[in-house]
Amino acid sequence: MSDTLTKRRIAEYVSAELGFSVRSILHVVDQLFESMQEILLEGQDIKIVRFGTFSTIQKKERRGVNLATGEPVTIPPRRKVVFRPSRTLKRTVNAPKGEEILQDR
Repeated sequence: MSDTLTKRRIAEYVSAELGFSVRSILHVVDQLFESMQEILLEGQDIKIVRFGTFSTIQKKERRGVNLATGEPVTIPPRRKVVFRPSRTLKRTVNAPKGEEILQDR
């Protein structure tokens, strides 16, 4: 099995935990991600307590170089999705194996 967590594997984990079918959980996961995308498109932030915040930032136009030709190019302005993990998530990820931190202190 791959080390990458896919939507399908998320649905399988939640299904095993809650007892609902994988298919119904997969529908919920799809709907959650679609809703998150719509919220970010509207320019709103998404804050998930003890996990982190998703937001968008506006990147300005800038100069770059075409790596294949070495010629200068203009990189157009764009919006970028940014994720800032919460302190709890950072502590949990960096905690010694087997030790879990459940809340901010």
